Amino acid sequence: MASVMKSYRYDAIDANGKRIKGTTEGTNKVMVTRYLESRNLSVMKVEEYSNIFTKLSNISFGQTINAEQLNFYLKQLGSLLTAGVKLVEALEILATQQTNKAIRKIYFIIQQEVYNGNKLSSSFELFPNDFPPLLIAMTEAGEATGDLGGTIARAAEYFSNQGKLNKKIKKAVTGPLTYLIGALGVAIAMVIFVFPTFVGMFSEFGSNDMPIFTKIYLVFYDFLKAYGLILAAVIIVVVITFIILKKKSTGFSDAVDMFVLKVPGFGKLIQLNNQILIANTLSQLMGRGVGALPALKVVRKVVQNRIFIKIIDDAIANVEGGKGFAKSFEESPFIDPIMARMISTGEKTSEIPKLLNNLTIYYNEVADVKVAQVEKTIKPFLMLFVYAVVMSLLLAIMMPQLSLASGV
Repeated sequence: MASVMKSYRYDAIDANGKRIKGTTEGTNKVMVTRYLESRNLSVMKVEEYSNIFTKLSNISFGQTINAEQLNFYLKQLGSLLTAGVKLVEALEILATQQTNKAIRKIYFIIQQEVYNGNKLSSSFELFPNDFPPLLIAMTEAGEATGDLGGTIARAAEYFSNQGKLNKKIKKAVTGPLTYLIGALGVAIAMVIFVFPTFVGMFSEFGSNDMPIFTKIYLVFYDFLKAYGLILAAVIIVVVITFIILKKKSTGFSDAVDMFVLKVPGFGKLIQLNNQILIANTLSQLMGRGVGALPALKVVRKVVQNRIFIKIIDDAIANVEGGKGFAKSFEESPFIDPIMARMISTGEKTSEIPKLLNNLTIYYNEVADVKVAQVEKTIKPFLMLFVYAVVMSLLLAIMMPQLSLASGV
């Protein structure tokens, strides 16, 4: 049973001799006292209290620890363990150093679970939103081999590298969308808030001789004025429907993920990222003695794209049927031939971890080049589009004024 955080009132004196009273949380009085002492407080009194608010504070939703915070935690834990610090003591140090209340609660519970005799991997499982399946599997492998410190350190390195790659790919994918949305947002804002002034100005002077850009934007303004609310409602309904179908409909989700992989430029990046994720996960787990079947089951939890999940499902079925899992990779058009050959060769030579690790290094280098290529190819066209929108807006505003001025 998981440890429960309790609420405590404390009375303490700070480094300046000032008396301080407050509240905090911990699994027991000893842990609370150590936490307060780590904040340079001389503890005079600690007592537990409970009310409706303290009970509600034990309820949490979603993810609490983000990727950067998890990576920092793993780096520190790996360093302490490899330096010879006992696991319970290392977990206590990290828990008492944490200033974020919600994260500190999780770290305290993990420390208490291990103190009570549970494994670190099973303690991580209590928080599936914060500790990914791969980390849990690697931790379990490290516990089995007796190299928990080295395993945690390598896990930190893995998540750090994967996080950097994800950021690069995310930037390459979302950057163009940001340009497009920004340009369209400026255009819509100008049409809604600026062009109504020109409509009144032209009607006042009785002029119908408007430049083409002005006419285009005024037509756009009339459309938004007449159907803007309907259009906004339709967009909201479409977005909500898309989200629901993506979560509930397997066929729709498959079609979306297939479409993403076929988008020129970006699809190759998504494909490469999934291949890196598969190769790195398999190499990390199988390199620490985890069998092919449990390793593939972890990969299935890590991969998000439905097309690659199907590849993993086929591989799992092949292994369960007594066959090698290379065949499912060789038959997929979304797996690079190099990766398929590496896995096939690894199965024959029993060196899958080594070959996949080399493949991951190669793919990381390729990913940097491909991200740069996509940015160099797409960015100039997007900038031209943004400049065209801005220029047309300026012409639509300035040319009517010049026309009226010359008429006067």
